[in-house]
Amino acid sequence: MEIIKKVILPVVLVGLLLLMFYPVCSVDGTTDYFMLWILVGFPFGVRRMCLWLIPKNYGLSGSIGILLLTALSEV
Repeated sequence: MEIIKKVILPVVLVGLLLLMFYPVCSVDGTTDYFMLWILVGFPFGVRRMCLWLIPKNYGLSGSIGILLLTALSEV
C-alpha cells in the first residue's frame, strides 16, 4: 500500500497534469517547457515552500551551512 501512495499516485498525477497543461503551453507548434515545468511541478513544491531545515548534531560550520541553505531556499 505504501508504494502505491508514494510512487504510483504521484506518477499518475504528473501524467494527468501533463495531459491537462501541455495544450495550454503549446502555442503555434512550439512548447514553452519552462511554463509546463512550473505548472506540473507546482503541486509537488507547495508543501516544501515553508520547509525549514533545523541544524541538529552538527558542528559550527555544519550548522551555519544548513542555516544558509535554508535562507537561500527561501529567496
